[in-house]
Amino acid sequence: YNYSHPYFATDTDKSVGDYAALLKERMEADNLYFFSDWADYEYKNPVNIILTEVIEHNTPEAAEALVKHCLSLNFHKMIITTPNSLFNKYYFDEDPESLRHEDHHFEWTPQEFQDFIRHCVGDTSLEVTYYGIGDRINGETPTQAVVITRK
Repeated sequence: YNYSHPYFATDTDKSVGDYAALLKERMEADNLYFFSDWADYEYKNPVNIILTEVIEHNTPEAAEALVKHCLSLNFHKMIITTPNSLFNKYYFDEDPESLRHEDHHFEWTPQEFQDFIRHCVGDTSLEVTYYGIGDRINGETPTQAVVITRK
């Protein structure tokens, strides 16, 4: 471990905060900061934001609020990944409409995901690029991603 830049994490679940504190101690990571409330985040320098397999664990409304809040921060790049629901037919024989995890509130098609991102980003000068991640089967990838870059 030789990463000196600050690393910020947030979650409202107390057990996640407890685990972050344990990691910080175990790794002697003085640069790891955990918040249970966005109001405690006061870092002013540009950061990179990673929401990897996060948004689907929220309602669509809460996911929108989270992404819009992150867009309001001083960031250079934001990466968001989420399951591609069109790939679920390769996971589930009986019901291709099934969600991959019981705590997912939604899993979107690429079009739904792109519509969501366009709605969150709005009419801005941000650069938005979409990617498929993972092994491609019949043109579909299991995960979809977007990289949002502030120019």
